[in-house]
Amino acid sequence: MVKLIIVRHGNSIGNFKRIFIGQTDWGLSEVGEEQVRRLTEYLKDFHIDEIYSSDLCRAYNTVLPTAQRLGLEIHKREGLREIYAGEWEQKTFVELAEDFPETYWTFQNDIGNAQPDGGEKISDVFARIKKAIEDILAENEGKTVLIGTHATVIRVMNCLWHDDTLENLQKYDWVSNAAVCHIEYENGKYNVVEYGHDAHLEGIITHVGVKKQD
Repeated sequence: MVKLIIVRHGNSIGNFKRIFIGQTDWGLSEVGEEQVRRLTEYLKDFHIDEIYSSDLCRAYNTVLPTAQRLGLEIHKREGLREIYAGEWEQKTFVELAEDFPETYWTFQNDIGNAQPDGGEKISDVFARIKKAIEDILAENEGKTVLIGTHATVIRVMNCLWHDDTLENLQKYDWVSNAAVCHIEYENGKYNVVEYGHDAHLEGIITHVGVKKQD
């Protein structure tokens, strides 16, 4: 068995300013830094053998305090990055609704078929995430692995965990900043033990993002 502890990054500067930053490499907001402190304390209750992260700093810095506490290296993986949003990068959500009404509507209401203008298709995001996760599983039999990543990545992973199709992706919810998902993998099957746990963030829970996160 491999146990995966998957966390979304803390509130970022982009989240705080309500800007879609995609793969733009902006860091954590002050709120995000406090969320990371709370998350780090919560993760002390977990045995962790290895740590992986998106190479974007908001995800890397979310798991860095845990890595430092445990004396573990963080393995950076580009495959765990947020969606590349093309022309949407660094646009506010208001601007997206005004400038890209059709494609942004699809992202909000039929995300499995979405593609930011000039950016990645959700189906391409799924393909790279699936490979990244399968590589991590192959490298870590019998271990517990902490993974720092992003909102769209975690939402898309539901189709992998539930053996579902992207056409059904809309039914799966976004997770909060610095929320935790606990997944077990054994004999080719995933078991979602907990999804989007954020009780450790009481009083500072943030959902900034597209419609379902507001």
